[in-house]
Amino acid sequence: MISYQSRWTQLIVSNWIVLEITNSPFLVSLVAFCGTIPLFFIGILGGQFADQLPRKKLLLFTASASLTASLIILGEIITNSIEYWHIYISISIIGISWAIDMPSRRSLIHDFMDGKPIANGVALDSIGISLATMIGPALAGVLMSIYGSISSLALICIFYIISIFSINLIPTTTQSNQNSKHQLLKIQYKEIFNLLKTYPIIIPTIFLTIVMNLLMFPYTFILPVIAKNTLGLEHDLMGILQATPGIGAMIGTILICSFTKLPDHYKIYSNGCLIAFLGVLCFAISTNFITSSFILILVGLGTAGFASMQSTIILTNTPYNKRGLALGLITIAIGTGPFGALFIGQIAEIFNPQNALILNSLLGLTLTILSIISLKIKKITPSN
Repeated sequence: MISYQSRWTQLIVSNWIVLEITNSPFLVSLVAFCGTIPLFFIGILGGQFADQLPRKKLLLFTASASLTASLIILGEIITNSIEYWHIYISISIIGISWAIDMPSRRSLIHDFMDGKPIANGVALDSIGISLATMIGPALAGVLMSIYGSISSLALICIFYIISIFSINLIPTTTQSNQNSKHQLLKIQYKEIFNLLKTYPIIIPTIFLTIVMNLLMFPYTFILPVIAKNTLGLEHDLMGILQATPGIGAMIGTILICSFTKLPDHYKIYSNGCLIAFLGVLCFAISTNFITSSFILILVGLGTAGFASMQSTIILTNTPYNKRGLALGLITIAIGTGPFGALFIGQIAEIFNPQNALILNSLLGLTLTILSIISLKIKKITPSN
């Protein structure tokens, strides 16, 4: 949870720093672009690393790289030498760390479940994400409101240090798919094709991941603009508003954990997408802080179903030595988010943030419904 906390808080603080320097929705959206574009380009390599290298060492490397990037930005804030484009460099380093970290972290869940329902393990991991989205933004908002950016960045660095210490406590696991070093950086196209052919449920799972990251999740990067310019919020209430989806996600993941056996992973996954898009649509037309907060709780409920089932579908439908590769494909799909951030940022510049969210929501709802219909027509049945 601490690792998620540091990264989520870092993104919130980075968005706000760029917003204060530039007051540009488009330049704020570039923070998300720089932070997630590495997932698109090197996500598959992260998956291969997860299958072929010690996962614990990979997590230590990524946490240390993120800590270094954060310390540099903290130093620039203290010396008053920060430029908005420095944030892009820092968040890009952290994005590369995410791309390597994500497949290894999710693969370790299966390693530690020891025959227990994987969905519960993924849901517990999602609870960590939910707590991070609740506590991180609220805490960052309060600290920035009282003490400024320095305190928030210092807290982020402390989070990374605790994360490194915690990773050292993880038992070391072994990989069963060790290849020679010259194969490590070679993308295994044939294996990817065979994986998708053998386990067809991966394709619609990837498709909805792309839809959500292109059209739904970019709302988080426009949210500070709406909070400041439409709802008239300061740092503290902005942080609380950004924490409310985490409350909904927490409720949703706890509900998922309460079931010993879930009936239909993909149904929960796709319905979660529908709920999230409906929530963002309602948020776009809201002009009240309280109403917006309750709507974002609904968004969190939807993302809980989506996030918990995303990795569960992959882990329960692929063999052990291919899970890193499959999760690498999911990482690439998540890496399409930066293009969504650019799109929504540009639309917000041309029209306004609310209209950008409405457009994204309607398009996302349409594509999700089409995906559900397509799955029923093809009669693809995932394992549960």
